Amino acid sequence: MVISFKDQSLEEQLRLKSQNQKLSPSLIARRDLQRFSWLLAEQQPIDLTSEEFHAICSIIKAIEWFEQPYQIKRLPALVEDSIRSSTDGNGQYTKVSMWGIDVDHVCNKLQKATPLQLLALLDRAEQYSKEALDQAYINRERKQ
Repeated sequence: MVISFKDQSLEEQLRLKSQNQKLSPSLIARRDLQRFSWLLAEQQPIDLTSEEFHAICSIIKAIEWFEQPYQIKRLPALVEDSIRSSTDGNGQYTKVSMWGIDVDHVCNKLQKATPLQLLALLDRAEQYSKEALDQAYINRERKQ
C-alpha cells in the first residue's frame, strides 16, 4: 500500500502521525526534521569547485526562495537565469567573472543533480553566511 501526503497539509500530516504514534506534533516534527537533516548530510554532494559553490551561494542568497519543496526543481533554471541576466557593459557575465566559473558547465551539473542533491546544496548554501562568502571572494582575489 502506497501512502501519499501530497494532498494533505503539513499540519494534517503531523496530526495524523501524532494520533497514530501517541506523540505530540512537536515531537513528530522534531523527529522528522532530524531524519531530513541526516538524509541531507548523507547525500552525495554535487561535484562543485569552491568557486562554483560560492557563485551559487551568492545567487541563492539573492533569490527570493520558496517554501514548497517541489519548487527545488526550479533551482537550476533560477541559477542559470541569474547568471545569464547579470552582465556588465561589455556583455560579460558579472557573476562568472566575479568567481571565474564556466556557466554552461555549472548549469549542466545542476541540471543533472537529483532533487535531494539540490535540496542538500540549498541547505548548505543557506547555512553559509554573507560574511563567509565575502571572505571567500577576498581570499580568491588575493590568490590572483
